Amino acid sequence: MVLQIKKHTRYAHLAQILKICRQSKTKMEIYQQVVKMITYPMLTRLLEIATQHKLVRKQGGLYQTTRKGEKYIKTFNEILRLLS
Repeated sequence: MVLQIKKHTRYAHLAQILKICRQSKTKMEIYQQVVKMITYPMLTRLLEIATQHKLVRKQGGLYQTTRKGEKYIKTFNEILRLLS
């Protein structure tokens, strides 16, 4: 059985958002970089999930990737390498 991961999965979108948030960004700044991939409501939901799971922290309207978020990015990239 061959496992195929679609290029645009929720997990991939989340990893992309976390990469963008390595430098503090507002929701609109993030959206401007992901507008071709996801809708604004989907971005809102993914940021809620990321915040709940402490992958990003929100301070004064800015989102910043946490250490746990960095670990998510690293693990996600390792999984992609293993499957390629």
